Amino acid sequence: MGDILVWAGDDERFAYEKVTVREIDTLVLSLSKKSFDDSVFSLDFIPPGAQPPLAVSDEKRVENNKRLAYEDSLRGVYESTFMNESQTMEFIRSRFSGIGSKESADSKENACQNFVPDKQTGKELAGLLVKSRGNHGELCRVINEVEPEFLSRVVDILRVISEKDLRDARADVLLSHIRNTSATKDDHKIWSQYLLNPRIGIEMMTPYKEELMPLFPESFWLDVASNPKVAEKWIEENIKLVDDNENYIKVPSVPLGTYKMRAGDLVSRNILFVAICRTAGVAARIDQVTGWAQYYANNEWVNVFEKPETDFSAQNNSAPNNSVQNVTAHISLKYNGKAPCRYYFNFTLARFENGFFRTLEFEEGKDIKLFPTSLQLEPGYYMLVTGNRLGDGSVLTNVSFFNLESGSKKVVNVVVRDPENSVEPVANIKLPDFITRMDGSKIETGQLIRTYGAIAMIWLDPGKEPTRHVLNDLSLMKKSFDESLLPFVFFVPKEKLTDTFRPESYVLPANSVFASESDINKQLSDLSAQLPVVILVNNKGDVLYFSSGYKIGACEQLLKTFGSISIKK
Repeated sequence: MGDILVWAGDDERFAYEKVTVREIDTLVLSLSKKSFDDSVFSLDFIPPGAQPPLAVSDEKRVENNKRLAYEDSLRGVYESTFMNESQTMEFIRSRFSGIGSKESADSKENACQNFVPDKQTGKELAGLLVKSRGNHGELCRVINEVEPEFLSRVVDILRVISEKDLRDARADVLLSHIRNTSATKDDHKIWSQYLLNPRIGIEMMTPYKEELMPLFPESFWLDVASNPKVAEKWIEENIKLVDDNENYIKVPSVPLGTYKMRAGDLVSRNILFVAICRTAGVAARIDQVTGWAQYYANNEWVNVFEKPETDFSAQNNSAPNNSVQNVTAHISLKYNGKAPCRYYFNFTLARFENGFFRTLEFEEGKDIKLFPTSLQLEPGYYMLVTGNRLGDGSVLTNVSFFNLESGSKKVVNVVVRDPENSVEPVANIKLPDFITRMDGSKIETGQLIRTYGAIAMIWLDPGKEPTRHVLNDLSLMKKSFDESLLPFVFFVPKEKLTDTFRPESYVLPANSVFASESDINKQLSDLSAQLPVVILVNNKGDVLYFSSGYKIGACEQLLKTFGSISIKK
């Protein structure tokens, strides 16, 4: 067993300790009121040792491989029905009759004369259809059925919903929001994200504008449009707040459900407020960091709802802690590291509430460079945690505490620890003179490495879960790998190739090629490697990074290792 952090707390006190599980079976923590204002300390977490895989007979392995192959074939048949980029571009060209053409936009005979996307927008729209995977039929239906005057809204709404919603959203829901969203004088980005957008929180996506509109008189909607606090007052007077005993599964209701039940938890109540505002033509949201329901007025976000007499947030850590009416503290995140620093992957911020630090809900994987220069937070006691996962699975962490008073502005240094030791080769392999692409053309291996200093080689087992994880990580880090210029060579063993294998379906770093098997495969066997295998090798054949099987953070560690070596061109 490896290292863990044990934390205990009540309303005001807490205690914690890092322990190595294999060395202790009982731990006593004494709660106390602690303050670590502006203090910083480091912790190293060592993972449990690798365990040998369970022995499997050759007969069972053959039987399992047949079953996996059958499962892959089923998945492959289904995925073959998805639209690829060329098919989506052809669909868009046919729908818009001359994408990017001014003559097409000016033609009175063009059914889409109100909106003709330029080539860049058309390509973006095609990419969104590809991302929708098996849901492309619903999105194509939206494009086919929407009225010409609303065609530009199709692009807007598909831009703001998440990739998961692209794969799940129903055409009738998207069409309803496209048709029933009011125009506004707000900034177009605000309008798209916080008024047109059908998504509010984690509730099921519904056509709430169309559903709520007939439930109130026109005078109500006019009043909300001029003063959103009218919606706040109506909810406070008509919607009963419930606690965990009445919503023990903590699943938020959709706006119409909360309206009909005349009851809901804090999150459901806030969702209803946002839905009413957006239906009335007012931009509104639930702040991802604080959980506050807010509406947009005079170029700023305004909080609504006072803290209830019963503090439901103390019973439900997922609910917002509505303890103050205005967010007045600000921090600026300062990061001087060269490697990417992403939320949840490399750092998190948490606020102290009821004896525990509640992690702030920023977008997973968001790079620190994309955070605003000044970040609004509720006053309170905060903890910043950074982590750097190394190749052996251990994690170097930094923990810092700071206090934010109302009206204060603070610069917070984000420090990700680097290992003290320099990069040492883990093995040495003999590189082939040439790498043969799948189309038969050849690349000089030495030229690739001399140009870029090193090369990443990855062996895949298409269709298997570990390989899909690695490919997904590469997709998420594509921008960082593109900027690094690190070249990638992907290999698929002959026995793993299937008729449904399509290299072009993967979102990979720009400097990538798929190649035929090489003599390196035998050398990997000598290293007892299990697919997928990820290595970074220099011109001497030194393997500077090695990962066998899927490991969390493998691609991130690959990038860090490449950035830390001395590159000679």
